[in-house]
Amino acid sequence: MRMDSYGPSILAITIIFLILGVFVVSLRYYTRVVIRNTIGHDDFLILLSLGLYIVMASLLFVGVQRGIGQHKKGMKTDDIVESSKYVWLTVLIYISAVTAIKASYATCLLRLTEASPCAYALWAGLSINVILCFIASFYLIFNCQPISYAWKQGDSSVDGYCNYDSADALGYAWAGLSIALYLLFTLVPVALVWNMQMHIKTKTFVVTVLGLGLFAGVACAVRIGVFAVDLDYADPLYSISPMLIWSVVEAGLGIVASCIATLRPLLRHYNIQGLEEIELEGDVGHGEGGRGHGQRAYKMSTVSQILNKFTGHGAHTVTVIHQGSEATIPANGQIKERRTYNISTLQRSSVDMQHERQMQGVAGKVPEPDDVNTGGWFPDETQAFNMFISKSLIFTLASSQALASRLFVASYAGTVTTLSLDEDANGAYSFEVIATSTACAANSSWITLDSSRDILFCADRGLTASNGTLNSLKIQDDGSLVALDRVETPVGAAATVLYANNTALALAYYSSSSVGTLDVTSATNILPLQTFTYNLTTPGADPQYETAPHPHEAITDPTESFVLVPDLGADLVRIYRIDQDTKLLEPLEPLKTPVGSGPRHANWLVSETGITYFYLVSQLTNRLTAYEVTYESDNTLSFEVKFERSLLETTTPGEELQFYSAASGIQITPDHNYLLISQRNDTHFSIPDPSSPSATNIIPSDSLLTYSLNHSNGNFSLVSIDAAGGSFPRQFSINKAGDLVAVGLQNDGRVALLKRNVDGGDLEIVAGIDIEGQVVCIVWDE
Repeated sequence: MRMDSYGPSILAITIIFLILGVFVVSLRYYTRVVIRNTIGHDDFLILLSLGLYIVMASLLFVGVQRGIGQHKKGMKTDDIVESSKYVWLTVLIYISAVTAIKASYATCLLRLTEASPCAYALWAGLSINVILCFIASFYLIFNCQPISYAWKQGDSSVDGYCNYDSADALGYAWAGLSIALYLLFTLVPVALVWNMQMHIKTKTFVVTVLGLGLFAGVACAVRIGVFAVDLDYADPLYSISPMLIWSVVEAGLGIVASCIATLRPLLRHYNIQGLEEIELEGDVGHGEGGRGHGQRAYKMSTVSQILNKFTGHGAHTVTVIHQGSEATIPANGQIKERRTYNISTLQRSSVDMQHERQMQGVAGKVPEPDDVNTGGWFPDETQAFNMFISKSLIFTLASSQALASRLFVASYAGTVTTLSLDEDANGAYSFEVIATSTACAANSSWITLDSSRDILFCADRGLTASNGTLNSLKIQDDGSLVALDRVETPVGAAATVLYANNTALALAYYSSSSVGTLDVTSATNILPLQTFTYNLTTPGADPQYETAPHPHEAITDPTESFVLVPDLGADLVRIYRIDQDTKLLEPLEPLKTPVGSGPRHANWLVSETGITYFYLVSQLTNRLTAYEVTYESDNTLSFEVKFERSLLETTTPGEELQFYSAASGIQITPDHNYLLISQRNDTHFSIPDPSSPSATNIIPSDSLLTYSLNHSNGNFSLVSIDAAGGSFPRQFSINKAGDLVAVGLQNDGRVALLKRNVDGGDLEIVAGIDIEGQVVCIVWDE
């Protein structure tokens, strides 16, 4: 039995989906702006979709009050005309809204694909979507002559004409193509998930969430169905109401589906767990460390190889852990064992040690940064196939334990390794290698993340070559890296920094005594800009390091108006003013540091009182200097030394670190209250060897120093000295939350994870993993 009026139903459903739409779009923008600090075209499109959806809802709110949903009988002619106008406007806005929604979804998917049949299909679908919108809008506007006759035809005093036969045909064509587009954007990845070996409940849950876009397509199909069955031109305001309701449902579901696929970083940020376990069906052979019978409940580190199957590349693999050992099962069924480390106990199997690790350096001498241990430790790890999944959703739904963080690690062996870091329900951390790239060979020395484009810029130092290279790598959703461009550079790149809104890159070339810039507006077409080469008229105070200029780091100031380069060999901090339009650097008067100090790395603090401080680590004298910085009226910088002290001091009165220590990295915590510095070669600690099966073998460890910062005057005070996890902590990175520190241990070829007390500053080693070659740079994928 039909209801007397559809008005209340229209209002209720519109309000529900309007609230839901505003909610999910708000979460999406919070995720992108606050957590990821990046906005894409798909985000603007979904915001446009929501705006159009709000307009559509507003039209329905007013239209229902004027008569939408009611029978024509008993209504005044003016109300019929006015209500019909709101129906016409609603349909016009609906066309644009669902077009923008599908475009947002397609654009989001395009961010996850390279040139492939998948990408071509998406571009074709996107083009059809836009063309169809223009055709439908044009036809709706000009189908009736005059245009106003579209809503005034209920007034017998108005003359005009509408082509209803062609309108019906266009409506069916619109629905058919829309459903095809929804199928393209959602059904194929759903089918891939369905073919995976998951427990049926998990599979159903993942498919349901991924298939929300398909539900919008179903709503579109129902919409055209009720249009064909129920539309009665003799009672249009009542008979068109079911179609309006399903239009609201279609657009609302489309917005929800498009937004859910972007919320994984939000879940990770607040440590909201995904599915705890994914049960793989079928028997597993005995294998090493397994019994081959009993429970078959395995944990899967990620749903693997979605995109590769989607585009026809690669073999489908899954990774399972059974009774403490892990295996990779490719499509051919052959099991390849894969060793991973449960570093919550800092243990791994002794068979993982292929060679004795050689400690570089001897007492009284710090190894030259350009010296390379060509032996090193090269673990024979069988890499699993690269695993891909939409960064937005499936990785969240099928994560093995708590949601994983991701890190990128550069090694002088020429690799960039992608690590997944998981924390289980008991708070134990573990690393897993999920991808390794050699696109930055031969000697990857520094990596810089452009999270807005999912690009890694990797400098190859060229330790044994006549030149280095700068490489752009596209981050795939399985963590693997795809090479985009490679350009030759001077030899010896020690560090890089993005500037000019991430369109240019400055490089400090240690071995070439130069500073260079590159235009990286296009990650696939990197262009040279400038090279500044320097000389020393007379050698400096240190005969080992100061025979030539040695630029060691490039950093931008807090306003991103200047690039500063500590020059270890020239006892200078070189300063360059940025031309934001041309991306060119203008050299200014450098900051002179004490003779023989060897400035290496630096960092900034904008205090709570608005004063800018510059903290400079000098390697050769092992000192930390705090400068107060003034931005002068002539667009230059001036520096005033406020505090300076030795980095050899400890928390024990009268005790000092070894005099041949060499300070290296410096980072300020995200809350701006603490400053961390890594000390190499001080061997201040003895810790259980992370490579020892029983963790009874004791090895030396260098240190991380934590200083509290005084915002009122820039002073700093040592609060703790903690073990770095091994030898030569060349560089380290702090995660955005400030509670984890990843340390690159150059001599040990290891990444150590330290849990940080955000209130007190002390550090505790909680995980570690060995990486091929000398680890020299780590960045969090945040």
